Amino acid sequence: MTCKKYLSFLLLLVVPFVAQPVLAKETEIQKAFLKEYAFLQTQKRELLDQISKFEKKSKYEKQQEEQQVTSLEKDLHYSELELERLQDQSVLLAHQLEETAGSKELLESTVEQALASFADLKVNADHIKAADSLDQQIYMIYSLADEVVNKRSSISSQKGEFFSAAGKKVFGDVVNIGAVASLALVDGETGMLVPAGAGKMKVSAESESLSFEQLAGGNESSVKLFLYENLNKSFEETGDKTLLDVINSGGLIGWVIVALGFVALLLIIMRVRFLRRSSDSIDVIQSQTVECIVRGDVEAAKEICDNSRGATARVVNAALRNIDRDREHLEDVVSESILHESAYLNRFGSFITVIAAVSPLLGLLGTVTGMIATFDVITEFGTGDPKLLSGGISTALVTTELGLIVAIPALILGNLLSSWSNRIKDEVERAALRVINTYNSVEVLRPKAA
Repeated sequence: MTCKKYLSFLLLLVVPFVAQPVLAKETEIQKAFLKEYAFLQTQKRELLDQISKFEKKSKYEKQQEEQQVTSLEKDLHYSELELERLQDQSVLLAHQLEETAGSKELLESTVEQALASFADLKVNADHIKAADSLDQQIYMIYSLADEVVNKRSSISSQKGEFFSAAGKKVFGDVVNIGAVASLALVDGETGMLVPAGAGKMKVSAESESLSFEQLAGGNESSVKLFLYENLNKSFEETGDKTLLDVINSGGLIGWVIVALGFVALLLIIMRVRFLRRSSDSIDVIQSQTVECIVRGDVEAAKEICDNSRGATARVVNAALRNIDRDREHLEDVVSESILHESAYLNRFGSFITVIAAVSPLLGLLGTVTGMIATFDVITEFGTGDPKLLSGGISTALVTTELGLIVAIPALILGNLLSSWSNRIKDEVERAALRVINTYNSVEVLRPKAA
């Protein structure tokens, strides 16, 4: 315990001497720290000021840049719109350039056609070819065309040669009515002129002669004119076509159709005759046989039927021969007789129907044949001359027409005759049943009368 006290006393003596330098050193450090802290605070404030200034400057510069970007975007948008407008304008100008080139080619082609037309009309147009520009050529074409139209639209008279209706060359006055019709004045008489080919004209055989005094005197008279396009193509006068000419233009098939038409007509006439004969005898036979049965003379009724001809007589006669049988068997006999007579009443009906069905098919065959012939001509000669194509086209059209002309009446009359035949069958059956019913009623009343 004494030792502990001794050590504590020594510590109390030593500590003040040791702690004094340490405290002095801590004071110096604290001062240096405060000084450094103040310096750092100052630098911090300066740095904060610089940062604030930098942020303001950056914000300002950012706004400026954003404004510049916005302005540049607007300029870019306007530039794009202007570019699109210029592109559209460029396309429009290209189209206009193409149209201008096409119009120029069209005008050049028009000029060439006009010069060719003037050459055909034997009008001198050399001064048009010598023009310097296309505009001058077009102006000169219109001027010359106006002169030609005025000249060719008036009536003029001149001496000239032409052929008479007999084919002889004649020299006389020719009255040109514009450039579309002409009249010849020979020996005071007028005649209609038609093209004869190679620029020549001839008097038409169909022209009606009028005296020059009648034509010039103002009398009310009509003059027959032929309107032509040019004189280079000859006009062939043809008379009115007859029925034989029409059939001949249809070829062999046309004649076959006509022959079938005559056959159908003959069969229809024959069918009408025996159907009419069968129809007329029904009432007569019915009334006579009924009178005999009412008198009770069945044999006389049979004799009337034997002496008569036709389906009615045969059916009624069959009924009278079996008149004493039961009703059911008697009706079967009548039905069998009517079926037997159907072959007679329907005679020629099927053949008429066949002709009505075959005729348009033959017409179609003629049409196909004619079109094949037409295309063969086109393959060999082309389409330059319509006369070469007329043969096949006539066959194609005429055969179709003939087929329909034969088929339509044959079909209508055939159906009408079939209906008439069915009506006759019904009337024959009704007549036979009336005879049977009359006989039965007489048999019932006879015992009462006795």
